[in-house]
Amino acid sequence: MRLADNSDFQGALAIFEEVAKRSPDMPLAYSNVGFCLFRLGKTTEAISAYERAWKLAPEDPRHAYDLGCVLYTSGQKEKALDCFLNALKSNPDYKEAYAALETTRADLNIPATDPRLAGILPAAPAPPPPAPEKSAPAEKAQSNPVAPPSAAKKVQPEVISALIAKGTDLYEKGEFAAALNAWTEATRLDPANAKAHNNRAAALYELGKHQEAIEACTAALSAQPGYAIAHMTRGEIYAAMGNRDAVMREFTALNAIDEELAQQLIEMMHHLKETSE
Repeated sequence: MRLADNSDFQGALAIFEEVAKRSPDMPLAYSNVGFCLFRLGKTTEAISAYERAWKLAPEDPRHAYDLGCVLYTSGQKEKALDCFLNALKSNPDYKEAYAALETTRADLNIPATDPRLAGILPAAPAPPPPAPEKSAPAEKAQSNPVAPPSAAKKVQPEVISALIAKGTDLYEKGEFAAALNAWTEATRLDPANAKAHNNRAAALYELGKHQEAIEACTAALSAQPGYAIAHMTRGEIYAAMGNRDAVMREFTALNAIDEELAQQLIEMMHHLKETSE
């Protein structure tokens, strides 16, 4: 792992292959072999290694997900789609796999009604019951009928934008708690705003709340599958936590979306390692 952190993927590969040789039933060994091969540009061999890891632990959705990311990057998007589907069948709450599935589905122009997606995508809301042709007569008129509640007013986009801008200004001044409050309010008013969720993650990280920051990144990806910045942010947090395996997974997912950001993530991880030493 240290060699891989220093971009010595050939050296890391030799060690991981030795681990796989000595422990041929260890899925993680083959997964790490696959990662190094992928970084060395040996995509076909990487795919074989990830397939071996998945075969050894078919119940672990991470291997199907990793394989899908490499297949996606190599242009084999139909096969990647199958891998993401398998990952979600093993773990329906696998947010990253769902985000990757949505990205791949959009690329392939696959409709949500495709039979393969049955039980995977959220079910469409049931249609309202048909109105009766004629209302039944009321037994007794209400003397003080209760008015139906008024529809909630939709928050104007300018309000959300103002909250996000306010949080950014506070964050740049180092007022992380106040920035968090502004961005939290933005997510309360607009739960589907991926940028606000991601910004919350950055503030939570600065406040030392790493696990909550990870959850905020996941919320951003749920709101906007394939949101590269959220993968980047989560990768940075994992790197600061010293979770190299998680960083590699974020890199693999990010590389399928934005190669430049993926490279920045690896470089940032190296910088953190050097400063810690």
